[in-house]
Amino acid sequence: MKALSRMKMVLIPLALLIFSACGGGGSAQHATLSFSVVTPAAPIPLVLSNTDGPASDVVLSGDGKTLYVAEQGSGIAIYDVSGPAGVLPLKTEATAGDALGVTLSSDGTQLYVAQSSGVAVYDVSDPAAPIVLGIANIAGGTARGTVLSKDNKLLYVADGSNGVVVLDVSDPAAMATVAVFDSAGEAMDVALSHDGSILYVADGSKGVAILDAGTLAALGLSDTAGAALGVLPSGDGTHLYVADGANGIVVLNVSNPTAPFLRALFNTTGSAGGMTLSSDGTTLYVAEGSSGISVLDVSVPGGLILLNTYDSPGSAGSVVLSGDGTVLYIADGTAIVVMATTVYAVSEAQDFGSTTLGLKIHSSASRTLELTVAADRNDIIALGTTSERLEPLQYEDTTYTIPVTSVPGATGATAVTVTLNDGRNTATAKVNFIVTP
Repeated sequence: MKALSRMKMVLIPLALLIFSACGGGGSAQHATLSFSVVTPAAPIPLVLSNTDGPASDVVLSGDGKTLYVAEQGSGIAIYDVSGPAGVLPLKTEATAGDALGVTLSSDGTQLYVAQSSGVAVYDVSDPAAPIVLGIANIAGGTARGTVLSKDNKLLYVADGSNGVVVLDVSDPAAMATVAVFDSAGEAMDVALSHDGSILYVADGSKGVAILDAGTLAALGLSDTAGAALGVLPSGDGTHLYVADGANGIVVLNVSNPTAPFLRALFNTTGSAGGMTLSSDGTTLYVAEGSSGISVLDVSVPGGLILLNTYDSPGSAGSVVLSGDGTVLYIADGTAIVVMATTVYAVSEAQDFGSTTLGLKIHSSASRTLELTVAADRNDIIALGTTSERLEPLQYEDTTYTIPVTSVPGATGATAVTVTLNDGRNTATAKVNFIVTP
């Protein structure tokens, strides 16, 4: 059988990765292994929470307990996401203009809201009772994306036709404009290099501008083919991911900021907008509007390999990951979608007489797991394990193996079903064996 060419999203916080088995002697027979994945016919997110207004941006507190959502004309909404109930509304706060972007201070006590007409700063040390600390009105533009300097004293604002506006926010009650960069296009988003010295600007139809973060002097430009809506540095800082609208995801090599060059391009189904990167820098999540989200493997510098897609019910505008990378929050237009990032994987064909089936298991709650393994036909293969209770120490950061032996002289096809249950969720994968002489 042909191995699956594309992995599917499994919407439960329990991961099961079955990988290539290792041969170990036995009778001289040949087996072809192909993995098929059992998934719901219609994938359903863990939580779907309706918003008061169109959700355009989302940010998660450092402790992973509070979600802040920019809901355009309805202002900002604050949710408690710390408990098993999922998304619990804490507070909705009206803003002077459309809330389009949200950014948190490094200590999580201040929330910066790009509200089209400027920026508002809130004290959110008690998320259920936000307090306005100050408002900076910016005439002429449309405040969207924002990023804070490493010392939290400067706020860089992508302000549409105004370009980039830099605010001194060291005293939120007396914010002041300290610099402006009049970009060639419409500034839609901004991001800083990991050391805070370089500012990347998504400049709409004019592509990407690369600036000195201290002086706003232009260092480099890259005119992408689409409309640059978002920018995000790679984990090692040598590349820049550009959400380029209908053109998809553009990867620029920015190791020399004065001479950026195209490294890779991935054509998304929808219009690429918001992005977030896993903490290890190997997985990129892309919001694609009405087409939902795409999940890309970016473990190879400049590489873009599609892992998963999820067609969310609304229009995905922004995404953010939990600190441990197991939960994805999607600002999906009229709703917040919360879903697990778990995937199954597939294996290549392999020879075997006597072999082991390796399982890599992850449970986000580190629960005790019930493992069951069953073969459709025991006259073709024999399993060394059929059921076992696994404690977290037995499977975390290690590999659990199941001996598989072909029955001497037997030929034919059979399947092995592997099931994990953590008391709340069940993950199931199937391995198809064909044994020939």
